[in-house]
Amino acid sequence: MNRRFSERFSSQWVTVKFYKKEPRMDGTARPEHIRFCEAVRLAVTQPVIVSKENLSCESARYVFGWKEEFDNRLLDSCRDKCRVNDTVLQSLLSDVPRFKTPVSHIGLNTDDEPDMVMSCITPQEMMKIIKVYNNHNGENVKVSLNSMMGLCGNIAAKSFLQETISISFGCLDSRKFAEIGRDRLAVGIPRKLFRVLV
Repeated sequence: MNRRFSERFSSQWVTVKFYKKEPRMDGTARPEHIRFCEAVRLAVTQPVIVSKENLSCESARYVFGWKEEFDNRLLDSCRDKCRVNDTVLQSLLSDVPRFKTPVSHIGLNTDDEPDMVMSCITPQEMMKIIKVYNNHNGENVKVSLNSMMGLCGNIAAKSFLQETISISFGCLDSRKFAEIGRDRLAVGIPRKLFRVLV
């Protein structure tokens, strides 16, 4: 699927699969202490599996349902980056899509049928995606932007849970650890729109 998206929209795409139970690990990287955004970058060259055990980012653990809501470690981590007071911070966190029931594992570019695809693309490629969506659905892409949890919450979780195209300019961590270029933004596309777009 990522190859078909790459042919249609000239960027590197990563497939995302949310597993309910532990998947096969043959030939799949399972790096220790990795952030979700780092795993997305790594998945461009090899399949990657992330889980509660190897995911090190407090924000991503929160988004995927692998930690309690609003604990001190999460708040401290986000407060340092966002520089907002706790009331605003908790309001922003409440708006980030998150799994109420945690998944077992997340596969990036694994062989199983993906639940969604994601990429960091140019605005020009994003315009092409929106145009195809407009022509097919006869409506605009509805966008809600947040400066936190750019790839994990506002792309992966949002596209999957809300079954919608999601767009993010990233967060400080995702732009750094996923190495998102200054001329790129992130996009997520759920499985129900695969045929429409490719």
